Amino acid sequence: MAYRDGSGAITIDEVAAANDIRRIQEAESYLAQSRSAILQLMDLAERMTGQTADAIRDKAYELQTQVDRLNNQLVQSRQLISATVKRYQQIDAQLASHIAKQASSAGVSSGHTGTNQYTSQDNVVGILNDVLGKGSGGGGGRSF
Repeated sequence: MAYRDGSGAITIDEVAAANDIRRIQEAESYLAQSRSAILQLMDLAERMTGQTADAIRDKAYELQTQVDRLNNQLVQSRQLISATVKRYQQIDAQLASHIAKQASSAGVSSGHTGTNQYTSQDNVVGILNDVLGKGSGGGGGRSF
């Protein structure tokens, strides 16, 4: 879903995140099928008597607990991936809007190819920090 490039910047890959979510949903489906089979086994064991029936019930209950725990972890992972992608999309939109406003107020058109004060790395970092609410922009540090 994410990777760090040579400069240390983290990139969120939306396509990879969507693929991760799809694979998690497939795993959730397999776990639901497993849970259903375990419940059927538990029902069958309830109609049985003896030590074997007790052992089957105990093991089935243990497996059901494990499947439920795994499923909860998958759901949490899927939700976290979705929330992360959504949050970075919001940050990207805010940053683009802020940069456009800065460029507009400086009289820079979107087709401008020269360098100006709004394209320097420090100013972009400052704008990003402003968007994220991490202090005033324009500084040389990278606090994001």
